[in-house]
Formats: sequence, structure tokens, C-alpha cells
Amino acid sequence: MRLHINEQDKSFLLSLAYATGIILMWKGIWEGVGEVPYIGFILGNPFVSLFIGLTILTLTGWIYRQFDAFSLRTNKLLDTLSNVVHDEAKGAEHFISYFDELTNKHHKVAVKHVRRVEQNHVVMMKEGREFFIPIHRISAVHKGGRAIWRK
Repeated sequence: MRLHINEQDKSFLLSLAYATGIILMWKGIWEGVGEVPYIGFILGNPFVSLFIGLTILTLTGWIYRQFDAFSLRTNKLLDTLSNVVHDEAKGAEHFISYFDELTNKHHKVAVKHVRRVEQNHVVMMKEGREFFIPIHRISAVHKGGRAIWRK
């Protein structure tokens, strides 16, 4: 008798093996640090461990990247722009409003001119030239006459 496992089950079992490996690695680190003569005594106090851990996360900048309220807003805008560009391909009309510091005016451009959405910019094609709209300058995204995202 031959055992047949489909691709979805193989993927699940592989993910389970990865998760088990990561958990066992961290268990070894957790218990191994406790066995080191002086470090284990110091880190045996949970408040000392918490303080050292928060200090490391703060100094590396990880804590700021994970809990940055502005990045959450930017991620929401990037998701909205991605959906709008996808819907635009289906025929719906969308517009992006942004503030241009050079002209000191608000502009409204059609999403059909968007070539791509990058990390910090929306790349648009206008009159045969590419121009970039910084994400932080976008003030609203409109679907028809209704704003679906506002700053």
C-alpha cells in the first residue's frame, strides 16, 4: 500500500516541522542561558530580563517599527491604493488627491495613470513622463465622487 500526500498536506506538515524547530531552538536558548553561571543568576529575575529585553528592542529600533502609529496609517493607505489600482483595471473610476509643495496646490489625478505603487511613492505616467507622488502627500482616495480614504 502506497501513502499519497497532496501538496497542501505536505505544506502543512512542513510548516509544522518549521514551527517545532523554532520552538525547540528557543527552548534551548531559554534553558541554556539559565545554566550560564553569572548570566543565569542575573536573568533569573523576570524584571531584569524584561528591562534588558526592552532595552535591546529599543536600541535596535525594532520596537519603534512595530508600534509606529504612522506606519499603520501608511499600510492602510498602501492597501487601499492596491485595491483601487486593481478595481481600476475592472473599469471603476478612482482619483487620488494630493498636495504639491512646488505649486502649493491640491491636485486630483485619475488612478488610471498609476504605473505602480512603491514603498514610499505612487509612480504615475503623465504626458509621457513618470512622476512620483510621495505617500505622505496623499490626502484622499476617491471612488467616483465619494472619499474611501482620508488623511
